[in-house]
Amino acid sequence: MSKKSFSVIGKPLPKVDAMAKCTGETRYANDMEFPRMAYAKLLRSPHPHARIRSIRTDRAALLEGVYGVITGVDLPEKFGIMPSTQDEEALALEKVRYVGDPVAAVAASSERLQRRRFN
Repeated sequence: MSKKSFSVIGKPLPKVDAMAKCTGETRYANDMEFPRMAYAKLLRSPHPHARIRSIRTDRAALLEGVYGVITGVDLPEKFGIMPSTQDEEALALEKVRYVGDPVAAVAASSERLQRRRFN
């Protein structure tokens, strides 16, 4: 293959979306709103290593506008796709292994509802 056969590789190309990004006009998925849209949020562990003794979801589930709250109990199947990750869980079930390990998820009708913290 000769170098002349490449029409894009190695060529400077104009960034057609650069001006819109610089001026804030670009709309990202996070900027979009649709009718009847649900907002989801993960509750993540603040601890690097800890046992999960209990997760109370009852107060959150009773709020008007909350569609559902799930924990690792609701998703017990392991799903690792590589041999080194065969013990992965969507939501921590018995223990968290790192800061940020997902513990629970909530779906609500507004961002304001799903941002509330329940202790």
